[in-house]
Amino acid sequence: MHDIAPYLLQNDLGGESLVEFEHEEGWDLIVVNLARAIDRHVRHQAKIDPESYDLDLIYFSQVKEKKGSLRAYVTMPDAIINAYVDFAELMSETTCEVTGRPGLLHTKMGFVKTLHPDVAAERGFKPVD
Repeated sequence: MHDIAPYLLQNDLGGESLVEFEHEEGWDLIVVNLARAIDRHVRHQAKIDPESYDLDLIYFSQVKEKKGSLRAYVTMPDAIINAYVDFAELMSETTCEVTGRPGLLHTKMGFVKTLHPDVAAERGFKPVD
């Protein structure tokens, strides 16, 4: 992901981000495509209004799994970035967090994860009714 939009991985001081991507690898492609979409939008907007879209001020502040779906937080979001983030979150709700295959919400001991049925069975998760 460093090759796609390195500024999205920085911190508020312009150094390398301390943000950890707190999800399993099945959602990596969703996050990479989210970064690509944000990058394309931000670079286009920066050409139009450089003062409002400073790449040093736009980055992921957090990317994690929460309640079975992806959560991504970006500093200085606008309506389009928010729409991209919402779409990525929707994609994660039907994508296995472990494998990237189609998934459904499953539960185990109060924890919920979006998993492919085979992965859920291996890990002892049951489908959410």
